[in-house]
Amino acid sequence: MVSVISIFFIVCYTPNTVNQLVMSLVQDFAKNGSQVNANQVSWSFGFLLESVYSTVTIIIYYKMSSRFRDTVISMFQRNRGSDHVNSTSSY
Repeated sequence: MVSVISIFFIVCYTPNTVNQLVMSLVQDFAKNGSQVNANQVSWSFGFLLESVYSTVTIIIYYKMSSRFRDTVISMFQRNRGSDHVNSTSSY
């Protein structure tokens, strides 16, 4: 599981690392350079991948770790005690 998460992390965070490197080496790729549109598209793509990573990681942990799955289920499990209001009661 750790290797899957690590590989997925590297794949999803590499584009923004490369963007940062290119911005420091190529002046036209900077925020005010002549390639500003390419800069914005590449940063948007990198941000999208980072967002996908954040979302998919939880799903990977849920599918691959029974301990994580049990903890998540117990956190969101409904308590059926007397403290809850019955939603079918009339006023």
